[in-house]
Amino acid sequence: MDRPSPLIETEALTCRFGSMVAVASVDMSVAAGEVFGLVGRNGAGKSTLIKMLVTLLAPSSGRARVAGFDVVRQARSVRAAFGYLPQMLSADRSLTARENLLLSARLYLIPRPQCHGRVEAALELLVMDEPTVGLDPVARHAMWERIRRIRAGGTAILITSHLMEEIEALCDRVGILHQGRLVAAGTPGELETRVGPGAGMNEVFANLVGSDPMGEGADADVRRNRRSTSAHS
Repeated sequence: MDRPSPLIETEALTCRFGSMVAVASVDMSVAAGEVFGLVGRNGAGKSTLIKMLVTLLAPSSGRARVAGFDVVRQARSVRAAFGYLPQMLSADRSLTARENLLLSARLYLIPRPQCHGRVEAALELLVMDEPTVGLDPVARHAMWERIRRIRAGGTAILITSHLMEEIEALCDRVGILHQGRLVAAGTPGELETRVGPGAGMNEVFANLVGSDPMGEGADADVRRNRRSTSAHS
């Protein structure tokens, strides 16, 4: 059975900071109704890749399209087409995803007649950068259930996480970033089969990128995020 047309698609997407390549020629796609997990050590380029997709950071080369719009040439349309949950966002857990987006739209002074249309469009595509950071186990599982309900409505979801349990519980397909490159992609089962009988995603991760959870790029990732934040402030 053919997969639906992708709502997120990248071709050789690359980001450089001077001589350092943070994201290197990444080809990736996420279809409607799919949860795609992006994992990697600190400094692997996950947040940099996300920032390019949500138009917070311009690619150095390559292309990316979100909901059919080019992230460089049609940035305004891209921003209107997705919902973005960055790290450590203070969202009201008593509200639905739609209600949180409506609240954000009003806080950003989007005209009331446009709010509902833009929120409905955003609910077709969600980008989540470590959405369960800092949550206790009960809240984390409640977030998982919300993600599953959103996916069931046909939303394409791109999620980053350091929790392999979370990746195995939520994701239809997984991409593993290492030193800016997408070194493997597939269903959790496909990736586990590559490692060997009885392997889980923890073993897949360790086999492909090493077992150190911090990685050699942690300090570089902090510096990159500081630079990109300063450039957009």
